[in-house]
Amino acid sequence: MSTTVDNPRGKTPPDLFMDPYAAENIANPYPFFDALHNLAPVVYMVPHGAYAVGGYAEVKTILHDTETFTSTAGIGLSDITKPGAWGRKPSVFTEVQGEEHARNRSVLLRIISPVVVRKWRTDFQQRARQVVDKILDMGEFDGVRDLTEEFILQAFPQAIGFTITREQAIVTGDLNFNELGPNNERLVASRKEAEHHMDWYRRQMTREALTPGGIGAKIFDAADQGLIPADVAPEMLRAFLRAGMDSTISGIGTSFHMLGKHPDQWDMVREDPNKARFAFEEAIRLETPTVSYRTTTRDVELAGYHMAADTKVGVYFGAANRDPARWDNPTRYDITRDLTGHMAFGDGVHVCLGQVVARLEAECLITAVAERARKIEVVGEPVYREVSSLRTLDRLPMKIYPA
Repeated sequence: MSTTVDNPRGKTPPDLFMDPYAAENIANPYPFFDALHNLAPVVYMVPHGAYAVGGYAEVKTILHDTETFTSTAGIGLSDITKPGAWGRKPSVFTEVQGEEHARNRSVLLRIISPVVVRKWRTDFQQRARQVVDKILDMGEFDGVRDLTEEFILQAFPQAIGFTITREQAIVTGDLNFNELGPNNERLVASRKEAEHHMDWYRRQMTREALTPGGIGAKIFDAADQGLIPADVAPEMLRAFLRAGMDSTISGIGTSFHMLGKHPDQWDMVREDPNKARFAFEEAIRLETPTVSYRTTTRDVELAGYHMAADTKVGVYFGAANRDPARWDNPTRYDITRDLTGHMAFGDGVHVCLGQVVARLEAECLITAVAERARKIEVVGEPVYREVSSLRTLDRLPMKIYPA
């Protein structure tokens, strides 16, 4: 693992003029990742006045040193502690630290205990089979809209305690992830598109809008019991909703993309449905959907490079998960590889709280397809949505062959 030192006199990070938020780099982020690997362990992103790190060891160091690399200034490009930040409330999970973070995390972990998640399995399996029945009738289908989104938008919101349309989910989700990037034309357009959904969205974050007994209602119950402040409950619900939908849809969509392109890997899943979870884990390692930021609290040296205090640092999980210093044949999709330590869900104290739900959703849907289909294939060019801080498919033309 890389180390940090006090009183640093390290080298100056080289300038990188590539803009990861340019449309062409959102569509294909891998030349940017290659630049992070090949240029230096720490680079300075000139277009945004921030450092960027893509090496596995350096990313891990940053995520575990929360005193030096804080998330309290925001996990996006904007410093939410300073004037000029573009209108985003801090997350009650990822943008707080210490006792506040531990309290919020422990409350939600009790609510989504293993016992609760196990109860979801039967319902998720049933919904997954219903969705697969529909695509079997279709023959050719969209692996994102007809399969992944169709399943997630039924299963997960129902578990929370409310309903949401595809348009509502996409528009509000895109806004959330665009707000984590630069204040550019994409963010302006995203806010405009979301305007007529925001009253609905705010109403959903209230007790009155939620089905009794769901996860959302239990979060408000925790506030009633004094376990969290009343104003934290809706923010906790919002954060959990985003974690359980957008990035999960991205990861499962990528899983079907990879399995459709690699029939040998698909055959392994068909022969042993227990490999469904490895198909998902390898997909999110290969195409990790998110980037996160930290802010330096002091001058620090990382891997021999000087980083100035009070500066944003882009932590590129996708690059770390393709770091050739950590992974053999990192660009190859191989569900038999040892995936221990992949950082698609982050790492350290802010590791993703919703990962247990995402894994369950992925396992149920991939298994349901494997039980009913002898073959799936990609039959057209995949299309990615242009979102600043989330790599996610918008369309994935596929064909399914019944078993």
